[in-house]
Amino acid sequence: MVSDSPGDPSGGAPDPSSLPDFQAGQADAARSAAPSSAEGAVPVWQMPPPGQLPGAGAPAAQEPAPFPTAVPVPERRGMGPGWIAAIVAVVVVPVVGAVALGAMALMGLFVVFEGSEQETWSEQGWYDEEGVYTEGTVIDAATGAVVPGIGTGDRPAEVGAHTFTWRDESGGIVEVTVEDVVWDATDLVAAADPDNPPPAPGHVYVQAQLRIGYEGPASFDAFSSLWISAENEDAWSYYDEVTAEPGNPLRGQRLIRDGEEITAEVLFELPGGDRTQALIVVKPSFGMPLYACDV
Repeated sequence: MVSDSPGDPSGGAPDPSSLPDFQAGQADAARSAAPSSAEGAVPVWQMPPPGQLPGAGAPAAQEPAPFPTAVPVPERRGMGPGWIAAIVAVVVVPVVGAVALGAMALMGLFVVFEGSEQETWSEQGWYDEEGVYTEGTVIDAATGAVVPGIGTGDRPAEVGAHTFTWRDESGGIVEVTVEDVVWDATDLVAAADPDNPPPAPGHVYVQAQLRIGYEGPASFDAFSSLWISAENEDAWSYYDEVTAEPGNPLRGQRLIRDGEEITAEVLFELPGGDRTQALIVVKPSFGMPLYACDV
């Protein structure tokens, strides 16, 4: 018989002693298998929150989402290789082509200029309308008559007896006369300026006296427009390369205007030798050279 007393510690469970033997054994087995309040009870901290208890509409357990293994890269929206190639083709290529064409044009002009320079400036000077240097003329210094066939290196004019003439680019006439030549002017040079250095060993100073005139619409700068040299069988000397100065140097002379003339001296430095083999060469910047010797 089941006890209903409130103090029954069995909580209303039948007393095994009052049961038959086979039922009492089953009750003991069930009692031992049932979890006690200290064993098998779920701790409070492990209890699910209200509303999520099993059977109370709790959502089903879900597996956590896997952590992404790679961060997605946003699609690049800049200019691709195709656009870059198009810009190069439209902008850069024409610019490079224009620069190349300009360079080729400049090279062509340079070649043309160099070719013409080599062809017509071998003597360095002005040209007449036919593209050649103005030919000089030799005249008699006393009478002014033309003396043909002389004034070359093979048949030089005579110092003091002949005058060289050329027509310049303005149509004026330049006249140069080598009036005298001192073939060993070392003492004259020393007397002209004590600071003049002596000639190099084995050399002598040669001094030429010049008379230069001009007739024409412009003027003539003898110092910058005349190239004067002396040469013998051993050497050649240009007057502007000599350090010593004569008493009346050509350097620094004034411009010669229409109808005027000047006299001046130039120095050369040559090895001592036979003066009959020496030549004085006069050439304006616009004309052919003429030669004179002291016979």
